[in-house]
Amino acid sequence: MNNQKKTFPQLWKAFLFLAVIQYSSPMMAQTVTYCEDVYAALLSRMVEKGTKSDQNAAFLESTQYWSTLWNAYHNTDTWTTMMNNATLITRSTTEYDGSTGKTYALVTIADRVAWLAFPGVSTDANLDSGVHGGFITWPWNGNTDPGKDVHSFFYQEWLNLRAHGLETWFQDHNSAFDKLIVTGHSKGGVLSQYFMADYAPLLSDKIIHFVAFGSPNAGSEAFIQEWANRPNLKRVKFYTTQGQYEKFGGSKVTVDDMITYKDLTVNAAFYYSNIDIIHEITVYPRGLSRAADKYVSDCSGRLQRQYLQVAGAKYDLLTLPVREAYAKRIHDDSYYLSGLESAYFDGDLDPVSPTDLVLPSIRLAAAQTKCIDNAAGGLSDGNNILIWTCGANNQNQEWFLKNGTIRLAKNTDKCLDLNQSNTANGTNIQLWSCNGSDAQRWTYDGLTGNIRSKVNSGKCLDLVNGNTTNGTNIQLWDCKDINAQRWNIDGATMVSNVSNKKHIVPVLAPTFAVASALGNEWGSNIQLWTKDASLSSENWYFDGLAIKLRDHQEFCIDLHSSNTNNGNNIQLWGCNDTNAQKWIYDGMTRAIHSVINPDKCMQIEYNSDGVYGKRSNIDIQDCNGSLAQQFLIQE
Repeated sequence: MNNQKKTFPQLWKAFLFLAVIQYSSPMMAQTVTYCEDVYAALLSRMVEKGTKSDQNAAFLESTQYWSTLWNAYHNTDTWTTMMNNATLITRSTTEYDGSTGKTYALVTIADRVAWLAFPGVSTDANLDSGVHGGFITWPWNGNTDPGKDVHSFFYQEWLNLRAHGLETWFQDHNSAFDKLIVTGHSKGGVLSQYFMADYAPLLSDKIIHFVAFGSPNAGSEAFIQEWANRPNLKRVKFYTTQGQYEKFGGSKVTVDDMITYKDLTVNAAFYYSNIDIIHEITVYPRGLSRAADKYVSDCSGRLQRQYLQVAGAKYDLLTLPVREAYAKRIHDDSYYLSGLESAYFDGDLDPVSPTDLVLPSIRLAAAQTKCIDNAAGGLSDGNNILIWTCGANNQNQEWFLKNGTIRLAKNTDKCLDLNQSNTANGTNIQLWSCNGSDAQRWTYDGLTGNIRSKVNSGKCLDLVNGNTTNGTNIQLWDCKDINAQRWNIDGATMVSNVSNKKHIVPVLAPTFAVASALGNEWGSNIQLWTKDASLSSENWYFDGLAIKLRDHQEFCIDLHSSNTNNGNNIQLWGCNDTNAQKWIYDGMTRAIHSVINPDKCMQIEYNSDGVYGKRSNIDIQDCNGSLAQQFLIQE
């Protein structure tokens, strides 16, 4: 009877899990909407075993730890495609003790998503290289800052893989993917961070996600801040296992696989003189890490950490080698898979879709049931774009935004296009093969809801005569504050009550606001100052494309001498209706674009103390999606 009571909930839980896997896709019929972290863990396990085949016995020997995830995921079209496209790069390495070992990188593509996985340590010699290798100044791009350092042996391992396979692979496959997921366990998490620091800038048009399992610190805090602020790095997640470490007397301690084991002493957080365990400890068995108290820190709010609970075991806490063996045990990549399985069952993992910037719809703001639609699902160049009743899971109404283009989600090689780049009123909007031209680049105005053309920012997507009847055409027209040109895009930032007093708040320094240094004076510098609603110098009014001082509306934010060269200053000047005083707040990227050249954006710079804060200057720079160019508009 006890066995029956235990078995039924397990079967019911498994049924619900498989049902979620089967029916959770709102976007693509040929694939499930999946938790990409599970695929990342499977690939991490494969590269750990030096294989690119899920039929390799060494890879499959661990299925006892993650049989449910394996059974649910390895039969999907996505996984099959990943296996068919997998490439394993193998390189020889020289270890700390002079011996020769091997390292790997696994790369593959499925659903226009590329995957890159790095392995953990493979031998005792490789572990010793981690423990004894030491740190060197980060050499990328001629860096000479000793505050930005990296692990000497493992950084050379990354350069070895890059120069002898990875760089060539990315050059050959650059056009085949829009998103990249980088992963690795233990040392693999370190190599992933080196990839992010050195190579992500060369993939600036790609969305990058990073998920690591048991990753130690790859370098100094300054180095962490550097790679974590890559503008195209959209998601960062570190998984850490926790286990209950039990003394034979019944006392327990929670072991957290995170920082260097060797940094802990017998007297550090393990026990008091009476040997009662009352304090949580952190243990990391690999010696390559520095103290990691700030490792999962703010870093612009993108670093996330999630604990995975794993089964514990009884050991005698007074025996140091056994404690170390347990720390190594919960660090094993198989335990991460086991922890992921439990977390998935418990609903603790957030599913992430293969194209996580797919937008369900672009809706008419005045009629939320009406959406921009690709007529009859046609994919031929010139297929018409019109308005139609919004429908659930309607792939003709799902769009993917990339570098200012609006692409059809089911075929991201097709873009919303301005016919022959003609900006005359009434020019038709159509579907066309993506070609990188300005006729296919658009900016979503977060203040007005307009979708503005890159060819002419004064021209907007317009619903003919404001007619919401199904089949009404979408055209180009002079931008106006009318219902026929107001659109809502899911996930975009939309500013309400534009005429109210507004603060312009930088994402990197949310306790500060954009202000006029000298108040209402000609030529006053535009910079950051402590946010204070009572200061008229930082209260703004958005009047069309002009940004005016709320209490002195004869003054506007102005691009000095209309010069769009990088670094040119931004100032306060008497309003004159020139393009030097016209700005577009992009609701998708939260950047403030110059109308003179929409490829130029406002950017905050470090102040004299080397931080983003009081007196940080604001100038013009190439738009790059970085956090230094992201602003929130607040009451």
